[in-house]
Parts: sequence; structure tokens; C-alpha cells
Amino acid sequence: MRHLVKNSWLASSVALAVLVISGTAMAQRQVGSPDPSDVPKPVGSPRTGTISGHVMIESGGTLEGVRVLLSQAGTSGSLHQATTAENGEFRFDDLRDGTYTVFGAVARGYFMPKPTNAIQPVLYYLGDSINIKLVRGGVITGKVLDTRGEPVVGVSVRSTRTRDLEGLPPNGDSETGSQTDDRGIYRLYGLSPGMYVVAAGGTRRDLRVDPYKYDAPTYYPSEMRATAREISVQAGIETSSIDIRYRGDAGHSVSGNIIGLESLSPAFISVMLLYSGSDMRAAFTSPSSNNNNRAFSFFGVADGEYELLIRGDNVPLGPGFIAMQHITIKGADLAGLKISPSPLGFLTGRIQADSSVTGPEDSKCKISHTITTETVLLLARKSETSQSKPLNRMLPNAISASANEKGQFAFHNLGEGIYYIEARLPNDAWYVKSITLSAGPSNSQPTVSSKTIDVARNGFSVKPGENLGNLILTLAYGAASLQGHMTFNAKAELPQRVSLHLVPAEREFEENPLHYAEVPVFRDGSFTVGNLPPGRYWIVNRPIFDSETNSVVKPLAWDPNERARLRDEGKLRSLQVELRPCQRVTDYVLSYGITLSTTPNKN
Repeated sequence: MRHLVKNSWLASSVALAVLVISGTAMAQRQVGSPDPSDVPKPVGSPRTGTISGHVMIESGGTLEGVRVLLSQAGTSGSLHQATTAENGEFRFDDLRDGTYTVFGAVARGYFMPKPTNAIQPVLYYLGDSINIKLVRGGVITGKVLDTRGEPVVGVSVRSTRTRDLEGLPPNGDSETGSQTDDRGIYRLYGLSPGMYVVAAGGTRRDLRVDPYKYDAPTYYPSEMRATAREISVQAGIETSSIDIRYRGDAGHSVSGNIIGLESLSPAFISVMLLYSGSDMRAAFTSPSSNNNNRAFSFFGVADGEYELLIRGDNVPLGPGFIAMQHITIKGADLAGLKISPSPLGFLTGRIQADSSVTGPEDSKCKISHTITTETVLLLARKSETSQSKPLNRMLPNAISASANEKGQFAFHNLGEGIYYIEARLPNDAWYVKSITLSAGPSNSQPTVSSKTIDVARNGFSVKPGENLGNLILTLAYGAASLQGHMTFNAKAELPQRVSLHLVPAEREFEENPLHYAEVPVFRDGSFTVGNLPPGRYWIVNRPIFDSETNSVVKPLAWDPNERARLRDEGKLRSLQVELRPCQRVTDYVLSYGITLSTTPNKN
């Protein structure tokens, strides 16, 4: 059974954080054998197909009635929903060609852990089979009592995850809600492992009647947000006696209007109140599209410092907008706010193939040669300098886009700053040859006098509300790949993580970031580098220190100084590999800093 679930702006934002920073489903992709008769072409006519799968729980059993949500990456369309049968199987039919991710698998009391050895989320294509593993979540339970020790009945209670057990902030919505019963008892379950704060009272996200929604929230054990005590949650473990002594402090209201939207006409608006200095949400609302004056209001707001964040989305018609304003609540309501958002940027482009770059006939890639432009996932990632801008901190670090059957794509909601383009390809037969942008408005055609920007090398700049066009991403056939594992000296002091770099040894490619590769070496020592342009490469490995694990680090090849350092290090170590068109090198064995042996696969 399959249904469509309307995907709001908030849901698409969450799906996007999940897409760039970390996976949310422990799922494995199973792909059928390729057809060797395929011919190389990166375009094709629109097609539809099926993605199926199976849901299991950690004990090995199955669950009936699990709602599996599938999202098409790079789009803002509806979520696809299927329900598992008694044997745990599910199926999505009549899907359009494209790239998909598991948005969620909803089963009471369970959560989906992060995939093992996955820096980026797992992508799925038509014909794939998905294995999803669910784990029983943690539980927080306790009582809410008033100052006399009497139970507080019917008050909303919510937990918010502040970070995971590795200290990383959560991606997307991390709030779970409940309500006390007639004994004042609440129970929050299905929680992912991490550190949480728990609050009772204050504004709530659903429409249920709550006599306490005008109160300021009371955090465990009986605190304001700034002094709330965190609770550690483990998978499958119940943490009890998290009792809250309800303060009953009077809350305040915050209200105002969003102005200057006459030319923007957003399809969806979200208004969030964030605790100042963090991304933790204190309140959320969405003004109705029928609300011409775009009025918003919050209730049950405690005294303190906040950031009022407003975001609007108009996909697929055009760019959205954003605004942020610092507010202070101190002993009184705050009314009459007038917020004028700034428009976000917009970029259009297309994917094309370079048919002149192919391997010799006898070295055809022995994998699927045909890809459609709809299955190429594109990411526009902000530079680290751009991420530091206050408004950009409230936008995703990367915006995704997918192309249509003609290869045309668009990036929406780009904040001010410098961006680089990355592409995730559906198989290892292709690589990105070039990424260029012809300066000019999005509706113009490149001319002889147009300035062409090498986006792969220099990125591209976006100003507030700017519409850019004519970005060309060129794919070439005949990519190589390198796979193997790294060994470590047990007596040596090792870093927490290691990255592997391939650095071009040929002078003509020294300043081309597309000829550099950077991948993590996983805990079991394995590594895989795919979609490589054929050529000669220096091999370099580097430690990743603890301070670098809590943020999304840009590829070193984006920085010309780092490119130079990598080349110098590669020449010094003199570890080199030559990869021919379509060559698959497997079982490449490295010692930390030293190459041991190679076993090339001649395919």
C-alpha cells in the first residue's frame, strides 16, 4: 500500500539536513546485475519503477504496519508512504526515475540508527531493495507535581535531544511530546540515544486543549532553560524518576507581522523562536496562506534572550526568503513586531555529457553504463567563510537539487555567500569532468563575451535575492575506482579518524579540484574511492583530530593552499597509483603512512 504525504517546508529542510550531514536509516542497498549491452549515455526518456524492501527489528523479528517514508532527493515534492505487511515487506510502485532516501520508518517505540560507515546518506534508485533495521528506543518517564506535591494533570511534556552520545548536535526535528495522565505521570519512548532536556507546560505544537499553554515551560528538575539538567538516554533503557516540580510561572506572548512579501508570494512560511546562542527551538508556528497580513503569535514564552527566525519557501516557482531578529523578553508581552525578510538566491543549470571522453572498446566499464540525468544528485555547499554569516547559520550547509529528463536543474533558497558544487552519481562508470558558470541572469544564454567561472576551482558567489543561470556540469564516461583497507601499528599512537586523499600527479590537473579525492578510512580500515578521472595519483593519508569531527569539513581541494600542501606531501611520500579508464583496483593495502601492496582488478 502506498500513499502520498504532503511534504512541508519544514519536512524538506529536515530531509535536507539528513541528506548532507548524516544518514538516519540503517539501510543497505541491493542492486541487480547490470546489462552489459547498455550504451554510455547520461540522458534517457522518463520512466517509472519500483523500490521495495524489508523492515526488521534488532532481535531479528518483523513488524507489521510500519509506515516507511521515501523522499525523492533534490525535490520538494510529496513524501511517498508504504506500510509493511505481516512479513515486514513493503513496496513503492510507480515511482518516477530519480534518487531517493529513506525519510523515516515510523513504529512506536523504535528508532532508526545511523548507518555504519556512512558519512553521506544511502541513496536508492528504481529497482533497488532496502533493508531497514529498527532498534528499540530509550524511555524517559516520571511525574509532574505542583509546588504542593499534587499531580499536574493533562500538561504537555516534551523531550528535546541536545546532542548525540558522540557530542554532535541533532539533525532536524529532535522533539518528542506526551501528556500527563490523571496521576501526573508521563512517558516518552522511542528515543534515539543522546542527551536530552525535558520540559512541562508552555506552548505546544498540536491543537489539543491545554490549560497550561500560557505558562512558561518548567524544565527538569524545576528550572528555566538555562539551568535545565540534561538526561542521558540509551537505546532500550528506561530512565525513570525524572520528576518535574512544576513552577507555574506566567508566560508571555510574542506577536507581529511579516511585511514586504508582495513580490515573493511564498507557498509555505515557518516562524521559529530559538533560544539565543543555540539552535534549540522554544516555539514554532506557520502562518496560514490565507493570512494576508502574515500575522504570527506565540504564547507561554519565558523571560530570556531569543532569536526570531522566519523562513519562506516557494519551490518550485522561485526563491524563498529568510529573516532573523534578536528579541528580549523581560516581564512583559512583546507585540507589534514588523519583520521584513530578505530574498534568497536562485541558480539554474543543466547536466551534459562529454561524448569525446571514453575508454577504448576493450576496457568498457563492466558495470551499468547508462544513467539518466534524473538520477544525478547535485549539492551546492557553502564555504566555511559563508557558513559563519549569522543568517546562513540558520540555513542548511548544503542545498540539494535533481535534474529533469532534459538535464535541467535548479537550486532554491541559497543564502548569501560562496558555494561549491558536488555531484553524487548512481554508478562508478562516470565522473565529473567540469563545472562552469556563465555570468549573466538566469534567463539569458551564454555569449562569446560572457565571463565563464570555473566553479570546480573557484566556486560561485550568491548575493541576497540574486538569480543565476547557465551553470553547466559536464559528465564523462570511463571513471576508475580504488578500494582497499588500511592497517595500523598497534603500538603507535593513532588518531581518532583518518582520511585518504588522492592527489593528481600530472601537472595539467594540479589546480583542478575535480582530480582530487578525499574519503574517510572507516574503523575497520576499509576505504572506497569512486568516480575518479583516469590518471596518475599520489596517495596521502592524514589524521582527523577530535576538533574536526563536530562539524562538516569542506574538501581540502577547495583551498589552493591545501592543494599545494597535498601535492608536496604526495611527492615526499612517493606513493603513486595509475588508474586507466574503467579500471577497478581492489584489495589495495596500505599501512598508516606507507603502501604495502596492491592487487589490481583488471576490469
